[in-house]
Amino acid sequence: MEKILIIDDDESIRESLVNLLSRWKYRTISAENGRQGIDLALSENPDLIISDIRMPKMSGLDVLDELQKFKLAIRVIIITAHDDMSTTIQAMQKGFMILLKNRLKPNGSGYQFSVPLKIRD
Repeated sequence: MEKILIIDDDESIRESLVNLLSRWKYRTISAENGRQGIDLALSENPDLIISDIRMPKMSGLDVLDELQKFKLAIRVIIITAHDDMSTTIQAMQKGFMILLKNRLKPNGSGYQFSVPLKIRD
């Protein structure tokens, strides 16, 4: 079973993602900030990381920078609620896999994401 690490400072988004992915039979672990996320990535070696880009103290881009120092082969999905082109460009330069617009909307049974903005291997 694939393991997915969710990093987001917003508890409702983090828990919604954990619940959704668990229903899809993924094993999930979660972190409420970038530092905790890095520690979990190093100790748990997840197959995928989904991280918010804007978090206090350590952004999702900072998390990517830190993880690249360890040369881990983990795919990363960055989520953001902001239409900020400079942040999008920075994420692209750092080699993100997918940048999703995080517009979580209640749909009766949880939340749904909008369509991916960019996809990159």
